[in-house]
Parts: sequence; structure tokens; C-alpha cells
Amino acid sequence: MTEDFAISLVSEELQALSSKEIPSALADDVRKDLGELGAPQSEIVIETGSAGYGAEVLTLIAIVTAAFLAGKQLDEGLSAWANIGRRALKVVEKLRGKYGSVAVSEPVALAIALEELSSRGVPLGGMSVLASHTLPVAKGVIPPELVTEFRCQPDRFYVFVLQSEDRDTHLICMRSSGEILEVRRLPTGDWREYLGLNTAPRESDDGDRSW
Repeated sequence: MTEDFAISLVSEELQALSSKEIPSALADDVRKDLGELGAPQSEIVIETGSAGYGAEVLTLIAIVTAAFLAGKQLDEGLSAWANIGRRALKVVEKLRGKYGSVAVSEPVALAIALEELSSRGVPLGGMSVLASHTLPVAKGVIPPELVTEFRCQPDRFYVFVLQSEDRDTHLICMRSSGEILEVRRLPTGDWREYLGLNTAPRESDDGDRSW
């Protein structure tokens, strides 16, 4: 996972700007909101991007620096990322209410996905990421070589494959808006359940019996 921990904003205020420079008052306001993630404002970088929605659309990209994430959170393991995801969801909803369209990069989405599993009672201790896929939405106005760049095309889907300590596998599909589309548990940790031999198989994360 090589993307920045970033959030993209599109708003009418941005489109009304006469230049591509973000007003300092707007940048400070966004930094303050992202401070709820636990990062000091000095660790939040504000840049511009272009979403290319039919015509060029200016976006604001707020990036939480790798120094903060590596030094304060990654050493605590994936369970700490669920806490980041919980705070990130609140920040996303606040920003969406103030500015309009909001999208999150792959690391933010993973944190939100882990929070979703945690909220469903899945233990995160010993959890590992088996695969992480970014599926950008094609747009004719965006060159193919740029469509995978979050700064150029924030509209995308994410698919995460995670394995819990009991060796079960969890699949999560979501939009870059933060919306969870699908959560599935595959009983890869129990061959008896896979073969339907358990008398009381566990339920999958969405309430249906696992296949």
C-alpha cells in the first residue's frame, strides 16, 4: 500500500476560486477538522488536485504525513487502525456536511474497513491484510495513465481481503466515499464448517450463513 493517507474534497467554494491556490482560511479550517484524527495540524499537508468531472474540477487534498502514522499508530498493529477508522468516519461526515463531495485514499479506506469489522464483533488481534485492491472508475476526460492516481480520480472502489487470528477470511468491498457495500466471512479456518459438518455453523458478518 503506497498511497498517502489522504482525503479529497470537492466543493462549490473551490470551483469559485480564480486561481488554483487554496485560501489559507480554508486550509486552516480543513486542518482543524482533520486534527480530530489525532494528528497535529503541523502533520497535515494541504494540496490541490484535479478530478476531471467532464471539465477540470479543482479538488483539495488533505494528507496526513507518514511520519505521524508510522511513529504513533503503525507499531500498535491493525487494531489501532480501527480506532483511526472510527475517527476518520466522523471527520468524513463532518467534511461532507460542510463542503460536499468527499473521498478517501486506500489507507483511510482500510482503517474504515477495520472499524467495520470491529463494530461487527470481529477480533482484530492477529489480523493481517492478505490483499488490497483499488478499482478506479474510468472517465474519458482522464488519461488512462492518471486514472489510478487518487489526486486525479478519487472515484473508486476498494476491495480488502483480511485474515483473522482464527484463520477465517474477511472480504470487504467499499466506495471511496466511505460507504461499505459488502462484508463477507469465508470459513477458511474451519474445514468442518466449509464442508457443512458443523451442527451450528457461525453466521457471516451480514447475517447470512457462510458458504
